Amino acid sequence: MNDHIDHVLESFRAKAARGDTSGIRVKMRMSGGMPGEQHLDRSVIIDEVGRVSVASIGDGAPETREASSELRREALTDVMRKLAEGVDGLSSRSQARFLPDSLVGSVTLEVDGEGTELFFLADEEERITQGKPIPPPAVEAFDDLRRIGERLLDQANRGGLM
Repeated sequence: MNDHIDHVLESFRAKAARGDTSGIRVKMRMSGGMPGEQHLDRSVIIDEVGRVSVASIGDGAPETREASSELRREALTDVMRKLAEGVDGLSSRSQARFLPDSLVGSVTLEVDGEGTELFFLADEEERITQGKPIPPPAVEAFDDLRRIGERLLDQANRGGLM
C-alpha cells in the first residue's frame, strides 16, 4: 500500500492484539446499489469506549434514520480483532476498482488521530462475480457491524432505547 496506510494498520493491529481500544475509531460505510433497486447509504461508527452510532439513508426508508447505543467491551474487542486479522485484504483508494452500481463498502480506521480508509465490495455475491474476495475475518467483522447497525435501527423504529 503506502507508508501512511501501513503505519496506521500496524498501529491498529498492535492495539487490537492487546485488546487496547484507546484512541481507536472505526467507521464502516456501505453505499451504492443497482438502478431501480433500493439505493443504500449506511454508516456504522464505533469509538474507543464502545459508543456505536448508525445512520442510514435508503433501504426503503424515506428519510435518514439514526440511532446510537453502547457496545459491550467484549463485542468491541472482538470486532477490532477480526478487523485486524482481515484488513490486509482490503483495497486502498488507488487500488479500489469495482463495477458501476456495486454496493461498495469502506472502513475508516483511526488510531491516535491518524486514519486511513480502505474499500471492499459489501455484497458477497458481487465479491464472487467480480473476483474481489476479502479475508474471512474481515467478512465476519463487517457482518457484525452490519447486524449491530440493523439492530439499532430496528430498536429505534420500535421506539426502543434510542
